[in-house]
Amino acid sequence: MDSLLTRHRNTVVLAAVLMAQVILLAWQVRRPDSDVPLIREWVAAVVSPPQRLVAGGFSGVRYTWESYIDLRARARKTSRFRRAGTPACPDAGIA
Repeated sequence: MDSLLTRHRNTVVLAAVLMAQVILLAWQVRRPDSDVPLIREWVAAVVSPPQRLVAGGFSGVRYTWESYIDLRARARKTSRFRRAGTPACPDAGIA
């Protein structure tokens, strides 16, 4: 890695300066139809897809827990209702 940086030092410095310039311009520039800096829109465009993926994963785990794994708690609740003599579903007695 060290030899790569020393061999192509001018190219690396030029790329770093250009990247810094683009970032600073994006910080300063605003779109005409909104008052939001361009850098904020770029960050939101980069961060949103992974965030939605993680949130979807957590939602899937919660759905699996509530619909499959937590059936034992639902069975206990149903047996408690049956012992009390009330329907398990409050709307079950309504015709």
